[in-house]
Amino acid sequence: MNYIQKVVVIGAGEMGAGIAAQLANAQCSVLLLDIPHESDRNKLANDAIERMKKQKPAPFMDNKFANLIVTGNTEDDLDKIKDYDWVIEAIFEKLEVKQDLYRRIDSLLDGRIIVTSNTSSIRLSDLIQGRSEEFQKNFIITHFFNPPRYMRLLEFITSAKTNPEIVDKLKLFADERLGKTVVYSHDTPAFIGNRIGTYVALCALDEAKKSNLKLDEIDNIFSKAFDVPKTGIFALFDLVGLDILSSVGRQLIGTLPLSDPIHKLDTKGISAFLNNLIHKGYTGRKGLGGFYRMNEENGKRVKEQINLKTGEFESTSDKIIIPSLVSAADNLKAFLSQDDEPAFLARKIIFDAFYYSAYLVPEITDDIINIDRAIRLGFGWKLGPFEMMDKIGPSWLREQFKAEGRDVPRLLELVGDGAFYKLIKGQRNMLTTSGSYKPIIRPEGVLRLKDLKDNQKPLLDNPGARLWDIGDEVVCFEFKTKENTFTPDVFEMIKQTIELVQKEYKALVIYNETDNFSLGMNLDLAVKMSSEGNYDQTALEFQRQGQEALMSLKLAPFPVVGAPAGLAVGGGCELLLHCNAVVAHAELYIGLVEIGLGIVPGWGGCKEMLLRAQEFYPGGTLLAFRHIFETIGSAKVATSAYHAKHLLFLHQSDEIVMNKDRVLYRAKQKALSLVEGYVPPVEQHIRLPGKLGMIALNIAIKSLRSSSKISDYDMVVAGKLAYVVTGGPTNVFRTVSEQQLFDLEIEANRQLSENQLTRDRFLHYVNTGKILRN
Repeated sequence: MNYIQKVVVIGAGEMGAGIAAQLANAQCSVLLLDIPHESDRNKLANDAIERMKKQKPAPFMDNKFANLIVTGNTEDDLDKIKDYDWVIEAIFEKLEVKQDLYRRIDSLLDGRIIVTSNTSSIRLSDLIQGRSEEFQKNFIITHFFNPPRYMRLLEFITSAKTNPEIVDKLKLFADERLGKTVVYSHDTPAFIGNRIGTYVALCALDEAKKSNLKLDEIDNIFSKAFDVPKTGIFALFDLVGLDILSSVGRQLIGTLPLSDPIHKLDTKGISAFLNNLIHKGYTGRKGLGGFYRMNEENGKRVKEQINLKTGEFESTSDKIIIPSLVSAADNLKAFLSQDDEPAFLARKIIFDAFYYSAYLVPEITDDIINIDRAIRLGFGWKLGPFEMMDKIGPSWLREQFKAEGRDVPRLLELVGDGAFYKLIKGQRNMLTTSGSYKPIIRPEGVLRLKDLKDNQKPLLDNPGARLWDIGDEVVCFEFKTKENTFTPDVFEMIKQTIELVQKEYKALVIYNETDNFSLGMNLDLAVKMSSEGNYDQTALEFQRQGQEALMSLKLAPFPVVGAPAGLAVGGGCELLLHCNAVVAHAELYIGLVEIGLGIVPGWGGCKEMLLRAQEFYPGGTLLAFRHIFETIGSAKVATSAYHAKHLLFLHQSDEIVMNKDRVLYRAKQKALSLVEGYVPPVEQHIRLPGKLGMIALNIAIKSLRSSSKISDYDMVVAGKLAYVVTGGPTNVFRTVSEQQLFDLEIEANRQLSENQLTRDRFLHYVNTGKILRN
């Protein structure tokens, strides 16, 4: 089966351009086309690329990938598709416009080229009407979610005429190269994600209009109770666009039969409300605002929310506390069982979501897992509807439905006293529409720690971390702490792990199957140390313990491979800097951010960055210490794994994996590849400029202060960092050892920790999550 290397994207709007950028991130050659412009034929496509180079969040993982995109227009360049493997249509959502484009494409095809549409709502059967047999065989819908770089969901919709080999080819490419999880939908209105997601949003709006609760209170309830993103429901659709919500809702209302639950809502009232907002320019964040807006008051920007009863905007709450949610203490069933208004509203909306999800199987898809994946990966929920029902208890839920006089969907009856997902002989299974269970099969090359944990007990376990056997004499170190932060227990587990692996195993992988790899030091612990009055002694002992643990990993007599995804900042970054190799998810955001808290990296971050600079820069560290000072001093965080290589947080030889589900498997394979003939590194020595370098950096620091870019205390902290990265009391004729650099980090933080301003920064960040520039 030939692999896809060259792709045409037709349509340079937000979605089309974003898809083109993700294809470039996957190292594909891309031709981006749009309609010709009268002044510059390729202007629309050219402008899209320039816009994306400045856009936040960035569509490109590295702006140099923009060079992989060639621009053109649909009049002059459409015939070039003959040289490409895949054509993606991402133009305006008008059936007749798409069909006209397909007619032109059809005449150019040779039976080899795949054609897909990114439509979010138009049915495939309508799109392919009148097209040749060859076109229909090679055509499917590939519905990306916005933004294409960051949203992992990709919906596939096929027809009976679609060539299965085409589907398999695209799925493999989407998985391995684009980092997507493919779900299969039937050819029904709005497919899976938008069908359910839009219904839930319309339900929430319908109930909110009847409620006395404000929008920010409802969003807070859903964010905290149901583990949906902080945006909740309404702020999320401000992001998506109220015009999109209205358009998809209108399409569903207009096409679904009257028996569909959507018609039980006040659809006329909802449509009128949304249309009124859109008419006034309130289309969401891309417009004047949406359910929320930013307004200026007394020279300050303040966030406001719309009052659904008056239609006027009013201020949002500074702090929202829902007593029934607090008293439930993360017990979802306990919260939903309460009788106050927040629980009543939450119960009504989430029960509607559960009912609709179960009601739609097998209408929109064959398997429940496709719905769960669509909602998790397309809307950011931690659990999909069926996973959440398992968490609550299907039998309890069924009784609640009956008590409220609701219809009980067939799947909820079929599950009985069991669960939608369960282990059978160590294999995860899901309930089918026949009432039996079938195994969930992972693709080749996917290794999930969750699956392994179902069938074994940890090799080692303490309050900070666990160690798992992942096969082939390789073990996996997993954090247990909140946000995978470092505590003394974590360092103790590292010590025990090294002892065990040295005796009984071949290699170690460090991996966390969570959103973020590690947020570094446990700041609550640091503040507690300070409040007990022994901050200096305890904190410095903790710092020394961390240095010893990470250095022991680096010098271990077996390979140690880091496998990060998401945030890896502070100590999380320092841990990875001490690994022998890293296999990173492409969406890795890594950096040394300690400077904002009034300290310097204290677990070898300065040391390891200097060692990397010595290898990477011509002239070695004597010339590169400025780069390290700037990177650490400005708390730079890489915006992707590719960017991390530029900043030296990753080695050029470190592997980057596009699909997060494949990181652990690749890390294990990397570890095994290093085993034979492995020789651990030895302690290194480097040359640093000492006093001469310190003078140069002090000039730069004073310049930043004189231009008001840093505060007086920033100057103090930057001065300590400068002392460390220039090697302290050294000169160009001497070398500095790794231990000496460790000692410089210790001394800098000892002095800084004595200053109340550093303690104030820690406390402020713990309480607010924001950096204090005191």
